[in-house]
Amino acid sequence: MKFLILVVLISCSSSFIAQTPPTTDTALVQEILVDAEYPGGFEAMAKFIIDSLNWDAIYEWPEASKRRFQNKIIVRGIVETDGRITDIHVERASVYCPPCNREAINVVKKMPLWIPATDKNGQPERVYIRIPIYFQ
Repeated sequence: MKFLILVVLISCSSSFIAQTPPTTDTALVQEILVDAEYPGGFEAMAKFIIDSLNWDAIYEWPEASKRRFQNKIIVRGIVETDGRITDIHVERASVYCPPCNREAINVVKKMPLWIPATDKNGQPERVYIRIPIYFQ
């Protein structure tokens, strides 16, 4: 099962790429030369997510035994100039598994510092990231 989650995470790696959506927030720069990156890349992030998921928190939910988990949750946040992830929230939730939504946020909060994005002058910049987390 862990291998399946890893394969799915890697296959959807395009969703991991830092994104700078149109915004009126002047603190988020539009021209990024190098995107923010999890230390060790996508494979290291997939391993971290797999190792950090607390399945006990999900299986404590009374409905868990009645449902089959096949949920994709998109977590969104901002990678700050120092590598911290802030403004973490679920962008696309699972209506079938509320504990999965909470656990996805908890996993992103536990992540180590990211390598921040840099602009064309080599200065670190804040960027949005989207991380899909699959529960299967």
